[in-house]
Amino acid sequence: MELLALTTRPPAAETVAPLAARASLLEVYRALPGRPPGAYAGAIRADGLDPGDLAPLADVALYTGSARHLRRRPVPGARLGVVPGIVVVFGVRARPGLDLAAYDAHWRDSHGPKALRHHVGMDDYVQWTVAGGAAPGAVGVGHDGFSLCGFATEDDLRTRFFDGPEGQAIISADAAAFVDLTRLDRVECELEILA
Repeated sequence: MELLALTTRPPAAETVAPLAARASLLEVYRALPGRPPGAYAGAIRADGLDPGDLAPLADVALYTGSARHLRRRPVPGARLGVVPGIVVVFGVRARPGLDLAAYDAHWRDSHGPKALRHHVGMDDYVQWTVAGGAAPGAVGVGHDGFSLCGFATEDDLRTRFFDGPEGQAIISADAAAFVDLTRLDRVECELEILA
């Protein structure tokens, strides 16, 4: 199981970097300055660590879960370091009245393929499904999953988020079928890969 920690401050590399030696995956998402404020200012995604390793940093929430990587960004050169572009982290909650198994099945089987088709500027897409809270004392904010949507450039995010009005309508209608859109978090981040 992976871990996802949400923080009120963008995580500093020097704070998280010591964990890299023990992690098989360690990604740091930092909210970009000058963007609309979100429910959190950063996130740390990790595999191979214990929840206790991230608990001191997770002052918003700490979750266990699993990732479905539907599209991978081609990253030339070294895999470690700050990845060019923007990742939009969407914190999602299931639509009221929809059980979590049906929510996740819809996200995987219906929304995922539609997102790949209609978000034409998105070059990286991870569906991260929450399995449970991981840290005693961490404040959970009730997320059921996170969409990590990568864009190579600011222009791709602003002008190629959808393939047009029809694609936007398809995505909006599909999202409303399984997501509580009144409680959707959106934080635009830079991504740094440490392990």
